Amino acid sequence: MEEELVPVFDENYKLVEYVEANRNLDEGTDAGWPGLHHGLSRLSDGRYVLICETDWCCDRNVAYTITPSEALTLVLESNHEELLMTEFTDLEDQVSNTWL
Repeated sequence: MEEELVPVFDENYKLVEYVEANRNLDEGTDAGWPGLHHGLSRLSDGRYVLICETDWCCDRNVAYTITPSEALTLVLESNHEELLMTEFTDLEDQVSNTWL
């Protein structure tokens, strides 16, 4: 099955790129339920992207550029700190700088 590409919009609502949909920020209890799901990715230029994926018909999946600080907050709030050690290691450095 081919991954869905989601349009990414910047702070001016300008289409900047497409990314593959993912739900890597979903919490364990939410992951299998229909509704709204969230994922974090990066653009080819390194900017962070919040992916909003929906299971509801007639709704469209969309993604927005976010700051590294916002990305870090989303990872920590989702209880997926392992993403800091695997996919987003530069955010792990930001945690050290922020909390020390």
